[in-house]
Amino acid sequence: MKKYKITDKKVVFGEYPQTKVTEEALIKRLADVEKAGDVVRLDGKKYLFDSKDFYLFEPVEWIVLDVKDSVAYLIANRGLDCRVFDKKTEYFKDSEIRTWLNQEFLDRLTEEKEDLITSEDGDSVTLLTKEEQERFGPDNKKVTPTDYALRDATSEWERYYAEIYWLGTDSPYEFRVYTSTGWEFCHKQALAVVPTIRLAVDVPTVVPGPAFSDDREVIAPIDQGREVLFGRYPQSLVTDKEILNGLSDRPVDRDGFTNLNGRWYARYENKKEYGDVRFYAVEPIVWTVVEDDDKKILLSKYCLDHKPFVPLYYRDGKPLSDWLNEDFFALAFGNKGDLIENFRDRKVNSLSEDDIDEDNRWKDDWIAFFQNDDQRGTSATDFAKRQNPGYLYCSYWLATEYDEDRSAFTVDESGNIGSDWQDSENFVRPFIVLKA
Repeated sequence: MKKYKITDKKVVFGEYPQTKVTEEALIKRLADVEKAGDVVRLDGKKYLFDSKDFYLFEPVEWIVLDVKDSVAYLIANRGLDCRVFDKKTEYFKDSEIRTWLNQEFLDRLTEEKEDLITSEDGDSVTLLTKEEQERFGPDNKKVTPTDYALRDATSEWERYYAEIYWLGTDSPYEFRVYTSTGWEFCHKQALAVVPTIRLAVDVPTVVPGPAFSDDREVIAPIDQGREVLFGRYPQSLVTDKEILNGLSDRPVDRDGFTNLNGRWYARYENKKEYGDVRFYAVEPIVWTVVEDDDKKILLSKYCLDHKPFVPLYYRDGKPLSDWLNEDFFALAFGNKGDLIENFRDRKVNSLSEDDIDEDNRWKDDWIAFFQNDDQRGTSATDFAKRQNPGYLYCSYWLATEYDEDRSAFTVDESGNIGSDWQDSENFVRPFIVLKA
C-alpha cells in the first residue's frame, strides 16, 4: 500500500472533473476527438463531457483532519459535486448518496482503489459526520463548489445551496438530513458533496535507541533554600527558530519525545487543527518547600498539566489521582522515584481543601503556609496551557472525595476556593514528600 506525503496540511489523491472549459478553440478541438464514454483525452489531459460542456479532470486536494497510526482522515477541500441525498430516506447507510460515493464517484476519482482504507462500515468514501464537523471545523459551514459541481445550477438560489454540504449522520426526523448549516429534506434540494477518505501517510518514525521513559538522567533533589529542583517535565514552549528547525524533522519516541543535542523536548500536536505542532523543553521541576522539619513537603511552584478530575461519559483517560501516581510519576521521576515517601497512601498528591482551610490548621502545622492567598494561587507552565495557549486564568484541582454531586474543589489564580464539575478540565499542581 502506497504512503502519501502530507504537504502544508494537505494530501493530493485522485482526480475529478472541476474546471469548465471556456476557450472556444479548445472546445472545438475536444469536440472532434473520439470519446470513450463521456471521457475525452487530448494533449495528455483528461476531460469529461456532460452532453453540453467539457470539464477538466484535475488532482483533488484533501485537507488532513486527523492522523492516527499512520492513517490520515481527509476531507476534500472543495465541493466536488452536487446531489440530492436520497429520494425517501434520511439514513446515510441506506442512502443513494452513499452508494454513489462508493461506486460512480470512486470509479471516476481513481484507479488506485487499493490505496484507500475502508471505514468500519466498509466504505472507501464517506461523508463527514455531525460530530466530526463540530470537532474538526465548527466554523467551516460552507465550501467553494467547483465549476462541475455548479453545472446544473441555473439560479442564485441553487448556487447558494451548492455551498452547503451534506453530513453523514442519521437524522431523527423523517425525510430530514443534517447539513453543514442545519438540515434539509433528503429529496428536495441538491447540496454539495464533500467526500472524506482515509489514506496511509508518512509520519515521523520512532527514534532508535532509548526512549525518554527509559532515560535515567533524572535530576536528583537540589536544595535551593525555600525551593527544590527535583524531577523533570515538559514546561517551556520552544520559540527559538534554530532549535525549531532542528526539531521539525526529528523522529519521536514512543512517548512523543525527541532528543536534540543532548536535550529532551516534548512534541505536541493539536488534534483539532492538523499541522499545529509545538515543542516544549523538558526542564527540572521547581518545588516550593512548605515544611522542612521531620519531612520535606514540596508543592510544585507552578501548575504542570491540565486534566479532568474524573473523566466521565465521552472522555478517555484515568482519574486524576491514578494519572498522578502512574503516568506523571514515571515521567517526572524515573529511577529517582524511590526518594519519594508515601503520604496519604500515595506517592503524588493534590492539596485538599483541609490543607488550606484555616479552620483545620490544628491538623498539621505545615498547612499554615497556605493561609496566605498568594501562596494558594499560582500560574501554569506553557505545557500545561498547551490546549489553550492564551488562557489567562489558572484554576487547579484540590483532592476531593468523589460523590454523586460530581463536583470537586478548586483554587483559582487569586487563591480563592471554588468548585467545578469533575469531568471539566483544570490545572494540576502536585505535591510530594521527600524521604528524610
